[in-house]
Amino acid sequence: MLEDVVEARSEGDHRLWVRFEDGVEGVVDLSGRLEFAGVFEPLRDPREFARVRVEGSSISVL
Repeated sequence: MLEDVVEARSEGDHRLWVRFEDGVEGVVDLSGRLEFAGVFEPLRDPREFARVRVEGSSISVL
């Protein structure tokens, strides 16, 4: 079963700190995992990436 994301914040350099509803938390480095093309192109800009927030049970960018 997948746990819902309850908190997330940018740690800079395309890294996210996330905490799940079961208390598990940690930093995920997305720099080598995301292809910044198409709809993800704006996330190449660290200022845009830093606008991360939790929406429902997933992570989004305003």
